Amino acid sequence: MTTLYYFTGTGNSLVVARQLAEELGGTDPVPIPQVMNSGEQVRAPPGPVGFVFPVYCAGLPRIVARFAEKVDLSDADYIFCACTLAESGMSGAFAELGSILGRNHRSLDAGFGVFMPSNYVPGYEVPDAAAQEEYFRAAARKVTEIAGAVKERKKGMETEKGWRVLLIRAAHPFFIRSLSGAGKKFYVQETCSECTTCEKVCPTGNITMVEGRPVWHDACEFCLACVNFCPKKCIQTGEKTERHGRYHHPDIAIRDMLGQHGRKPDLSSLKNRT
Repeated sequence: MTTLYYFTGTGNSLVVARQLAEELGGTDPVPIPQVMNSGEQVRAPPGPVGFVFPVYCAGLPRIVARFAEKVDLSDADYIFCACTLAESGMSGAFAELGSILGRNHRSLDAGFGVFMPSNYVPGYEVPDAAAQEEYFRAAARKVTEIAGAVKERKKGMETEKGWRVLLIRAAHPFFIRSLSGAGKKFYVQETCSECTTCEKVCPTGNITMVEGRPVWHDACEFCLACVNFCPKKCIQTGEKTERHGRYHHPDIAIRDMLGQHGRKPDLSSLKNRT
């Protein structure tokens, strides 16, 4: 049985994890924040182990890096990752994950990239519906290929070419350092309806509601779930998000995001929201 650990902000990686679980059979994806919040030592069961996560500026999200340091993979016989990304950068994520596992005397056997629409609305406008559909069709085919490679225990990392890859990889340490105090970068506009969606979808449980408004604390991964799921589009992090649209995977609703951090949220305020 394959064990799949995932982290997702706006659903791309969860969709990949679910399709992999279905095609590999006999497994349910395990949310990384939930495991991290349990405070318990994690030992993966025997068999293949996969990490599914989004690439952040050609590297790992901080929570994925911390989890890779923590998890005991002594019984794993094959370790792979399937990362979601909108452009170059997967090779940096493979290198970072491989380095962490190497410190624990393990190796990353295989690395795969799945291209998906970007959710990084502070920097880019989201693709239109037609472009998103092209991404989704190609991604579904790619996940099927990955499942086949995992079944055959194929080894090796997918590669990238071009100067842009090196440039983005070089920027990753600066990006990670910029996330210190990331919660302070968000603000909410007066159109906030106090629906608590942001609090519920935050994968690390980093948001609490104070007098009807969200407050961000110190465990922000800058995954942008709060920005992209907000039904009023009133959560911002700079001028560009005020101008740009919003994106989350259309197959992932608010309810799919609940409990990623291991808590049982009150669902009553969601009313008929998806």
